[in-house]
Amino acid sequence: MNRRFFIYGLIIFGIFILIGGVSASGIIRGVTPDQIDVKTPTDINVSLSTNNTNVTLSGCGVSMTGSTSGAETWVEFTGVTAQYPGIISVTAINATSGEKTGSAEIKVGTGRRPRRYLDISVSGNNTVNEVVTITVLDKRRQDPVDDAEVDVYLNGKKVAYGLTDDNGVFEFTPTEEGDYLVTVDKHNYHHEEFSITVSGGAVTTTTTTTTTTTTTEATTTTTSSTTTTTRTTTTMAPTTTMAPTTTMAPTTTMAPTTTIPAEAPGGGIPWLWIVVIIVIIIIVIYFVAMRGKEAPSEEAEEAVEEKT
Repeated sequence: MNRRFFIYGLIIFGIFILIGGVSASGIIRGVTPDQIDVKTPTDINVSLSTNNTNVTLSGCGVSMTGSTSGAETWVEFTGVTAQYPGIISVTAINATSGEKTGSAEIKVGTGRRPRRYLDISVSGNNTVNEVVTITVLDKRRQDPVDDAEVDVYLNGKKVAYGLTDDNGVFEFTPTEEGDYLVTVDKHNYHHEEFSITVSGGAVTTTTTTTTTTTTTEATTTTTSSTTTTTRTTTTMAPTTTMAPTTTMAPTTTMAPTTTIPAEAPGGGIPWLWIVVIIVIIIIVIYFVAMRGKEAPSEEAEEAVEEKT
């Protein structure tokens, strides 16, 4: 009887180990997202198959711990910021026993994205004291680019600067003639620069000419002299050359986007299956051996009873 209890105990022990191994592999159901960019704050959600679990994030300069609350089976981390590329390890730990029950990984990329090109247009009369409007668009999508940094220089001196608005527009008013250099910068876009020629506009000039004539007669005759004044007004209208509207449209080279497939979360303990199989084989061998030994002993007892 004691041997049977021992065998039953081994069987139950093997079943518990098997159940423990299966549950450990399924504690972490998923991690969203499973890939983030370096130095980019990201919210991460870890989905679990059970509550009463602590979850830790470690690696790439990240060290955070979260716990399930009540019947919840998920843990959310806010503003996770990796300091360098690599792998962040996600570990699930039973809050009661302190044992590790699951694991997963989050990939940290470099965060480098292909830079795009800007499409810039200039409108206005390009004359002194007249507003010049600069419009900045995305070259490929033709969407307005807001918060692009615009700097305006005249003879090497910055005379205007600012950011584009929600419509991608920046305006400035030139106060002097000359060639203005304009630079435009935006994160993830190529640097752009171009020039705008500003003229002085039309000029009106008035010229006054005065002519005096004096006539003298013989001494015997006195004639009043006549003074004639002639004023001529001349209006000069110089030819004005207006700077044409300039549109900068550089050639766009788009770098392909590469998507790295996410690896499946880690989990499971393969050696536990081997232990269970070995236990089952031992039990089978034991029963076969015991059956062979018990059969002769029963016949011997019957023979003794018949003699008595």
